[in-house]
Amino acid sequence: MQCAPVLIVTLNRYEHLKRCIDSLRKNKLACYTDLYIGFDYPPDQKYEKGYHQVKKYLGGGIDGFHDVIIMEHSSNRGVYRNVLDLRAAVYKKYDRYIITEDDNEFSPNYLEYMNKGLEKYEKDDDVLAISGYCYPIESSSFKGNVFKCGTYFAAYGYGIWKQKEEEMRKCLNMSFFCGLYRNSAYMKDLACQSRNQYANMVKGMLKYTSDLISGNELREVDLAYGLYMVASGKKMVYPVISKARNWGYDGTGVNCGEINFKQQKTVNHRNFLFEKQSIDQDKDFSEIVEDLMVTQDQVNELMDVYFSIPKKEYIKVKIAYFFSRIIGLNNTQKLMVGIKNFV
Repeated sequence: MQCAPVLIVTLNRYEHLKRCIDSLRKNKLACYTDLYIGFDYPPDQKYEKGYHQVKKYLGGGIDGFHDVIIMEHSSNRGVYRNVLDLRAAVYKKYDRYIITEDDNEFSPNYLEYMNKGLEKYEKDDDVLAISGYCYPIESSSFKGNVFKCGTYFAAYGYGIWKQKEEEMRKCLNMSFFCGLYRNSAYMKDLACQSRNQYANMVKGMLKYTSDLISGNELREVDLAYGLYMVASGKKMVYPVISKARNWGYDGTGVNCGEINFKQQKTVNHRNFLFEKQSIDQDKDFSEIVEDLMVTQDQVNELMDVYFSIPKKEYIKVKIAYFFSRIIGLNNTQKLMVGIKNFV
C-alpha cells in the first residue's frame, strides 16, 4: 500500500502548525509519508510575527516523515490558491492525497485509517472522500468503525482521489449551483435530508452569508462539497470515533469563526467546544468495518440533532426561497443586502 501524501496549508499560526505536525509524526506510517507544506506570505503586517515564527520552525527542519516538501511563497496566495499550488505539485506524483489546515490534531492511527480507507473505497463510485473527523453525534450503537453520510462533508483532515475530485470540481460553479437552486426536486430532497443544509444553501445563494459565494464566484469549500454530494448521490466515509480534533475555532483562521461555548445551552454546531473533543488514542488501526445495517435516514437524523436549526429560522429561510423563485435570485440577493435580523 502506497501512503498518500499529506498536504498542509499554513501562514502564521505556529502553535497550531506544530501541534498538527507533532500529532502526525506519532503515526507509524509517518516515516513512509511525504509531507507537503504550502507556506503562504503574509497579506498584512499583523500576520508578520506569527509568519516569522513559522518560518523559523520550518527552517529548522521537520523529521519523522519520508520527505518534507515546503512550497514557500514570496507573495500572498491566499488559502484557496495555496491549496491549488499544493494539488498541482502532488498530482505530478500521486493520484490521491490527504489534506488538512494547520489547526487540526490527529490520532496516532490517523494515517493508517486514512490510507486503508483510500485503498478500500477507491473503486466505489458512491464514495467521494474519506473523513478523519466525526461530528459529536450519538453513534455508539453502530457496530462497525465507519459509516457513510451523504449530506455533510467534513474538511477537518480528509482524503480524496484525483479522478473523483476532478469530477466534482466540474460542478463547482455558479451555473451548476443556480441550476440546483432552481430545481424544485433537488431543493425538496435537500430539505428532507437536512434542514440545516437546505438553510445553508438558501442563505448562501442569496448571499446572506458568505459561506457559499465570494463576489460572484462559488467557493470551493466543505458546504459546496456537501451540497454536491446530495445532488450526485455520493457520500463521505466517517470514522465512528473521531480521529481529528479541530483547534481552529479561536478566531485565528479564515474558515472557522470564534465560538463562545455556553455551558447552560444545548450543545450543537453553534455551541460546541471543538478543542475539547475526544479523539481515538489507539496506536494501531486494523481494518475498515462498515455497519451495512445503518441507513442514511438514521445518519441524517443523528446529524440533524447536532446541526439543529431553530424553527423560526427555518420558516424564514423557506419564505425567502419561495420569494426568490417569484422575483428572481438576483433581485432577492439585492433585497437581502443590509438585512441583519433574518436569522
